[in-house]
Amino acid sequence: MTSFELTVATAAKGSQPNVSFRTRSLSFPAKEVAAAETRHRRIVDELEQARQDLVDARATQVWVLLYPHQNLMSSPDTRAVAGGRRTAMERHFPGVQTTLLARNLFACLREDDAAFCAQVSTVDQAAAINGVSAGRLTGREALWSDSDEGRAEAQRERETARRLAEQGHDPEKLAADIKGL
Repeated sequence: MTSFELTVATAAKGSQPNVSFRTRSLSFPAKEVAAAETRHRRIVDELEQARQDLVDARATQVWVLLYPHQNLMSSPDTRAVAGGRRTAMERHFPGVQTTLLARNLFACLREDDAAFCAQVSTVDQAAAINGVSAGRLTGREALWSDSDEGRAEAQRERETARRLAEQGHDPEKLAADIKGL
């Protein structure tokens, strides 16, 4: 049993794990997450290369089958996922009304999806991990205006209003528009 599993098992039984043990065990999941994220990105790179290898192999096969035919003067557009065929798009990406370029799909998986998966948690989980309330994390928690945090928030709001005014915006109109949403 790993230290992470032991920590989870201890917490699941209802007993409080030793804080120093829990602190030490946190490095295990962090290393696992980093390794899994790196693997995710590497596999996407490999998949992108495998797709290109397949496209190149098929182009060579067509050339061999058709040489010296005149049809070799043109080649199919292979940039879109599944050739951009609508039936494939509807089956795998319901609601998507446009062609997905393969390079964009791979970039999304490599960059955005990997980062999302490496950091995903619910708002409540993120709040607990960061030692704050969910309201504080989302900016929905009420602050007392005479507290240090309340004064800091008021200062940030004044600075934002000043920057908006400098950019030619009317902060009061923007605030009214936002409240109306």
